[in-house]
Amino acid sequence: MKVLTDIRLDDVEPTLKEFAIEKAPDSHNAKYRVIAHWFKNIKGIPDLTPDHFFTAYRYLSWTTPTDPVKVIENLRGQAIGHFSTGATRGTSTINHVGEREVLEMGKA
Repeated sequence: MKVLTDIRLDDVEPTLKEFAIEKAPDSHNAKYRVIAHWFKNIKGIPDLTPDHFFTAYRYLSWTTPTDPVKVIENLRGQAIGHFSTGATRGTSTINHVGEREVLEMGKA
């Protein structure tokens, strides 16, 4: 896994950090959903590689999961089903079910 240097995570409003603070995700699954939602709906990048998540974790100073790819596989699996296959080989995108979960996060 590597940090992507060709994208910025603080050049749009809300920044990824602001969005993550607002949503306050409390698990790796929730953090991946928040990252995917922000990339898709704020940054305009729907198809993400594992490196996108790794970069976001580093930017947010979060401890990375032991198996970062397994989190994506879990979110794409039938039991959770919050991610779908992206348009580009090797990518994933958050779907409407996962987006609904993110929209409910951080509400009092």
